Amino acid sequence: DHGWHLGEKKHWCKGAIWEQTTHIPLIVSGPGIKAGTTCLQPASLIDVYPSLVDLAGFEVPEWLDGKSVKPQLDDPDHPRGPAVSSYGSGNTSVRSERWRYIRYEDGSEELYDHHDDPDEWTNLADRKEFTEIKNSLAESVPEKQHPGLMAQDWFDTFQSSSVESVGRKRRSKSNKAGSTASGK
Repeated sequence: DHGWHLGEKKHWCKGAIWEQTTHIPLIVSGPGIKAGTTCLQPASLIDVYPSLVDLAGFEVPEWLDGKSVKPQLDDPDHPRGPAVSSYGSGNTSVRSERWRYIRYEDGSEELYDHHDDPDEWTNLADRKEFTEIKNSLAESVPEKQHPGLMAQDWFDTFQSSSVESVGRKRRSKSNKAGSTASGK
């Protein structure tokens, strides 16, 4: 499960896309996997299913969003792209081995260097000397929301409108019942 903020950055609980709430250790063990090997390259939860498919010896479908970690199990230094995390609508984090780039729904940005700032206290996004790194990581931000996020937005809207609709119907029925009961 994702981590939990306990007051860091004036934030409690989950609901953020900083390291503290997105970092999850991925531990893989099994036949043919060298014990005691560590790979510091980030992976995402969407990489778990393609990895299991790959490790089982099946072909990984191209249409899957995630990428297998099998190449990194064979060689921890095998190159891997950044891990992308989302929270809510339009809030995206891109995590490479060294950097975390965040773009929020309002367009604001954060950039952290995990070699020098593992706790993500110093936002480098507005510093010109990091523009190239920021732009490179920003290329991994999806142009469109994940369908699951769009479905969640729809569900939230539907649920709140349904609750309001039920409330209106109940008020309407109780008003009619009240009129009948009073004889008017």
